Amino acid sequence: MTASQPMDSLKIRGFRGLEDLTLDGLGRLNLFLGANDVGKTSVLESIFILSALPDPKIPGVLQTVRNHPFQDIGDLTWIFRGADLDGTIMLSSQSGDPPAQRSLTITAPPSNITIKGDQAPNGIPNPTPRPSSVDRSRVLRYEADFEVAPDTPAISFVATLLDRGDRFEVAREPSTPPPGVERLDTNLTYISAGGSADPEVIGQVIVNKKRGVLLEYLRHINPRVRDIAIADDNVHLDISLQTMLPLNMFGSGMSRAAQILGCCLVNDIRILLIDEIENGLHFRAIPPLLEALLHLARERNIQVFATTHRLGIIRGLQDVLARAELAADRSAVNCFTLQRDRAGAVRSYRYDYSQFGHCIKHGLEMR
Repeated sequence: MTASQPMDSLKIRGFRGLEDLTLDGLGRLNLFLGANDVGKTSVLESIFILSALPDPKIPGVLQTVRNHPFQDIGDLTWIFRGADLDGTIMLSSQSGDPPAQRSLTITAPPSNITIKGDQAPNGIPNPTPRPSSVDRSRVLRYEADFEVAPDTPAISFVATLLDRGDRFEVAREPSTPPPGVERLDTNLTYISAGGSADPEVIGQVIVNKKRGVLLEYLRHINPRVRDIAIADDNVHLDISLQTMLPLNMFGSGMSRAAQILGCCLVNDIRILLIDEIENGLHFRAIPPLLEALLHLARERNIQVFATTHRLGIIRGLQDVLARAELAADRSAVNCFTLQRDRAGAVRSYRYDYSQFGHCIKHGLEMR
């Protein structure tokens, strides 16, 4: 699998609350619907973990995004189903024809490393050690396998996250990167549910002379927008007042829209993950954001995965795709509903353009 190939299918086993979930028929734009605590965000996180060149530090980063502390390996207990550190996480995806496969197995075995008390960075024993988990002696072990092409040898390696007391360290086997591993690095961006416009991203838009394109998209969301600028490390918008106003004065929805579109314009990303895409947006702003996202995903070869709680997103998407000039995008869009069955396991139900249009027309519930 190369960085330019979209993901066609995804399998998740033992990750957070997902026991065994398969997502087939992934397209360029994929929306995940479902009730709270059904695993929508977990799907995005599994894609992040699998697609980022396997790095065992990533689960800790995602824990902090969820506002959960990450001080030792024991703090990662929540990434394992049932909060069982003795469990096994298995993630895999397929892409292309013939299919290339990327798979990752994650465990947290006991460590054979002895830590003789907490050490401060200067090597002096810390008289007040930081709180330690009973599982401090664990490591996080990644076993990665990549089958890039039928006529190419598979690439395999192991990466282990070690807790050294004052720092985390990654050990790799083999210690030097295997030949061809650079082909596996997928550039991706994750925008969390609370994510807002980053002045650095908007600054790159301006420097790369994409300001006009971003403004055109933003005007479809808010017709009052005239210009955008960075001042005092904040993003400002011009709406024809005496001075520009900070972007956060326009609400979280406008700020998130600027971040989503800005990332697509200047980052050479192949996968964009958006948690709760509709956050802060008025229902009239949803169709122009989705239309802009469809254009950018097609033009820049980006695969988008987004979660939502609102059926209005699907209605907005249906309205956008009903336009003749966007007919070619219909086959590239899918909606996946995540639901728990009677046994409590999460199952996925896929709807393509014709199917979710039928569901909306007849008032069928997809959430």
